[in-house]
Amino acid sequence: MMDLGLPDDHVSDIEQDVNATSTSVDCTNLDTDYDPALVIAFVCIFIFGILFCIFGYRCYKAVLFLTGFTFGLIIVYLICQEEALLPKYGNIGISTLSGFLYGLICLLVPYVGFFTLGFHAGLLLGLVAMILSPLTYSVWISIIFLLGAGLFGAVANVCFPSLTVMFTSLIGGAGIAISFDYFVEKLRMTNWVWSHIKGKEYAELCWFSWLLLGLWPFLVVVGCIVQCLLTARGFTIHTYPYKKRGPVRRRLTREERALARQAKYRYLYQVRTAGGDILSQSYIQSLQKSQLDTMSTHMSTLQTQEESKFDENIRQLH
Repeated sequence: MMDLGLPDDHVSDIEQDVNATSTSVDCTNLDTDYDPALVIAFVCIFIFGILFCIFGYRCYKAVLFLTGFTFGLIIVYLICQEEALLPKYGNIGISTLSGFLYGLICLLVPYVGFFTLGFHAGLLLGLVAMILSPLTYSVWISIIFLLGAGLFGAVANVCFPSLTVMFTSLIGGAGIAISFDYFVEKLRMTNWVWSHIKGKEYAELCWFSWLLLGLWPFLVVVGCIVQCLLTARGFTIHTYPYKKRGPVRRRLTREERALARQAKYRYLYQVRTAGGDILSQSYIQSLQKSQLDTMSTHMSTLQTQEESKFDENIRQLH
């Protein structure tokens, strides 16, 4: 460099002004040069965000599948891109297949699905805490803090599935805010948040960037209200049937078992004798009827014989 004969303090001030100028952004003109693949991706994220915010608790199976699908796709794609073993479309195909398989696991095994959903929500809550904190963190401290927050959210969601209302609203609101951030300012707010995680200096933001950031908590509140009052009202997630135990049966004593056995035998005897009494009554009635018929026949025969004898006696007298 050429020495201009300026003091060191003045040179450092000039360098700071140059850096500030280079990091300044133009908030008047919007960049509309969008990538078609990214447009499709963020439109899907926007639709999924609406589904999470409004029907997250009611359609929890679809939410669990989408959460697992997104998680598996992103993780596998980052690993494939880091290793660079396959071309771009090969990485996309492998990551999509892996996300689909992990989404099925989250759908068929509710524990895994709720754990993954709570882990995402915990990461977002930890990210909010880091943004609100005035302290600066190194990369490793940020990673450890976010992992701890994610595990806390995962365990909480597994133990209390009713937290799905708040967690789905949190994730859905974040997805909608990121989608608007891409179409309005090409992920400037997202990069600002990512700079907080890495502990680096971040660029300046426009006034509408803060509106996009404030859209997130607004959507969280709206999603919780809509689900609690409309979509999730009167609906309960039944994913742990084995927890519903019946009443515990007390073991009977020897005397109680003997009394129960006697009562059982007494009941069976009453049923048997009641049926036998009915049969015996009908049988006796039939016998009595047959005897009455026999007696009436015998009496009529005797009467006929006596009349015939009386007639013979009269003839002999004449």
